[in-house]
Amino acid sequence: MSPQALFNLPTRWLYAHCCVRTASSRRNLVYCVDSASCLCFLTMIFQQVCIWFFCLFCLGVQGGTSCDFNDELYAGDLAKSNKFYGRWYLIMQASSTKAGLEKIRKLDNAIYTLIKRDDLKMFAKGDVRAANADACIHNEWMFHVNSATKHMMRDDIVHREYRVYSPDCKNCMILRETQKTGKRVFDRILLYARKVIVCSTVRDDFRTRANCWNMNEIFVLPQKLAFCA
Repeated sequence: MSPQALFNLPTRWLYAHCCVRTASSRRNLVYCVDSASCLCFLTMIFQQVCIWFFCLFCLGVQGGTSCDFNDELYAGDLAKSNKFYGRWYLIMQASSTKAGLEKIRKLDNAIYTLIKRDDLKMFAKGDVRAANADACIHNEWMFHVNSATKHMMRDDIVHREYRVYSPDCKNCMILRETQKTGKRVFDRILLYARKVIVCSTVRDDFRTRANCWNMNEIFVLPQKLAFCA
């Protein structure tokens, strides 16, 4: 029997074949120990390695699927749609660094209102309440759509990029802020919703996304005080 044919045989049959060959004669005994038994052993090792590689492949496919988010929305399309505008409650935020959550940790709640200016520009108004203050903080920003990247950019911070994602929630959106240059370098995502409270599945989806993007620092706004608007 050729070595190539021997590799195609089941492991149990190989064991039986080696034992029979060993009991026949001294010459066959030497052949079996030196050749067939060695080949049997290598075949079993080869089969086990194949099984382990198959298991690792399956685990890799499952891991890749759970982090495969195909729900990014281009800002140019959002700017033209009225569904994107109006009031949004900030629910929670995740960041790749603790410094990325430095400002939001000081807040109790926050409301942001998006107002359309034209097809490529939008106005954002923020009404936030600090955790240890009675007064409200009001901010305003102007955004435009970058014609090259199709992402949103703030007029006053040109090196910060914004991407919008639509999670499995009808009245939710996730905003990703990335700043790769300047004094503050960070990568963070923010969960917004039309309502103050979101279900646990939406929070779990947000945490899963944050973990996939290596954003291990997570903060949920307490929302214990009255909203400013």
